[in-house]
Amino acid sequence: MNSNNHLGSSQPEMPAKNIEIEQSSSSLPEKIIPYSAIPSDTVDTLATVFRIHDINQLNTSDSTEMERRRALDKVNRRIELIRTYCGTELNVEAYKAAALGVAGDMFKGSANFPQQRIRAGYALAEYFLSDQSSQNDKDFPPEKIYIAGLLKDRISLNDLRKEIDEDIDVFDVQSEPSQADWLKDPEILTSDKLYEAISSINIESILISGAEALQELMEAGDKNTRELLYSVRYAEQVIAPIAEVMGLDALAMSLNSVTKCLRLTHGGRLDMIIKASSVLNRFRDFDHNNDVAKNSTTVLRSVVAEIFGQDQVDNIDFSNPVAYNESNNSVYGDSSETVIRTATGEVPVSWRYRLKTVGSLAWKLYKMDQKGEDTSITPMDILAATAVVNNVDDQAELFSHMANRIHESDGLRPYSAPTKDSAIHIRGTGDYIHNMRANIADHHAIDTKETDSVKDLHLGKVTLFYGNLPVEIQCVTRQTRDSMQTGHLAHIIYKTSPGGEIDNDVAERWVELLGDIRGRRSRLSQVGLLDSMADGDGAIVVPSKAEDAAYHYIVETISAKKDFERTIGFIAERAVNNNSVVSK
Repeated sequence: MNSNNHLGSSQPEMPAKNIEIEQSSSSLPEKIIPYSAIPSDTVDTLATVFRIHDINQLNTSDSTEMERRRALDKVNRRIELIRTYCGTELNVEAYKAAALGVAGDMFKGSANFPQQRIRAGYALAEYFLSDQSSQNDKDFPPEKIYIAGLLKDRISLNDLRKEIDEDIDVFDVQSEPSQADWLKDPEILTSDKLYEAISSINIESILISGAEALQELMEAGDKNTRELLYSVRYAEQVIAPIAEVMGLDALAMSLNSVTKCLRLTHGGRLDMIIKASSVLNRFRDFDHNNDVAKNSTTVLRSVVAEIFGQDQVDNIDFSNPVAYNESNNSVYGDSSETVIRTATGEVPVSWRYRLKTVGSLAWKLYKMDQKGEDTSITPMDILAATAVVNNVDDQAELFSHMANRIHESDGLRPYSAPTKDSAIHIRGTGDYIHNMRANIADHHAIDTKETDSVKDLHLGKVTLFYGNLPVEIQCVTRQTRDSMQTGHLAHIIYKTSPGGEIDNDVAERWVELLGDIRGRRSRLSQVGLLDSMADGDGAIVVPSKAEDAAYHYIVETISAKKDFERTIGFIAERAVNNNSVVSK
């Protein structure tokens, strides 16, 4: 877990004097900002909010100004995190909304001082009116309407967080959470509550909120507070499940890792984090380098080469969609489809893989310890890969080849998972198990679990050691993989249903909803609110309901601007700023 506070991390140590920030020769804008992640046309607005007189000049002798600079640097760090996990999936207007979010929060009353709220409203109005011919012009461009809609979402998300806290707050008002409070099993919101959130809030806003929550948790430090546990719950109950459904696995993994590390740290079980770190350090030390993501990919390529041949691995483009760096401590990768030759034919295969995070492994070891199981026995799914094929016949062909080869290869050591009786495991109906094991050599032991319905999870997996590195490889059909993400097998459906009992109607509603969420991912790059629709040319047309709500948000900011201009405080501050002095 990365607990370093990045606040002010980009500010170099400088002499206590005014320093002009020089323009880089490779940069084109007239202004060069020391906050590279913040969209350039939102910087002036934020400078107004934070009362920074000249964005291109650092007055390091002024402690108040430097504190404001550190606040702006925190916004920059937020945008960096969003870019790390969402990249170009989000459109540039969404990034502008994320940057302006701090002003939106202040404007709606989350700031401690009324004058900050007034200043934030003024700055937002200036931004919304920046390309208007007059303050009475109602024809705001779609981009501004879109940004206003995302800023309104922040209010809804804040209300949702308050509801979560009120629903499950079990603390005495004056007390800190106990170790038992921290070690309670994480929960997801009830299906109705999460359904309501997903149906009424733009996915872009939820993802932005996820990056903000991750930043907050990563910078939490060691202090045990009720507010910190609230933030942990929010990340676990709302953001991580939605990110997972969206297919943004790295964001979901990072959130779940940092929340579990915080739970175990404040729950008095730091020993589990130490054990997990020691296991994962094997991947850090592998190949005599410190590049965890590269090593994980190298290990997977080596294992697949042992099973199918080095020449075939050379054709597989294993890649990490999200770079492993100080912003991302999760390893997740995939590949496009390639053809794999087996002992009996050729099978089209695509791959997904991930390295278990510190928090996830530590929590798993903790739950093993709670059950009285031996935590010195390493789980086998540390590096887990999934081979996705098109149909059950291809699945049986590929899996039997895998199961036979792990026993024949000198570089692999088959090893059963702690809860299994063999390194080869098949789960499904009786007919499915029979088909999957038909071409596996008789002398290989097979662990099986027979299920009752064809709708249940069906898969084959092998577990092994490559050197001292535990690896699990699953083989599933594309239909099963899709169902595990957005269908009846989706983990989120079962986690939101007490006791695992799921009413068919509820499950069907979830399936429809999850498909809608996943479908929205393709629209994240477009400027359009939750219930927007595309016209015949593919352009987004915002319906009147959503447009009116966003428009009224802009009108409120314009009203706040007028109120601000009527105050003596604004006149005084403008006079002070004109004299090149930043008021405190």
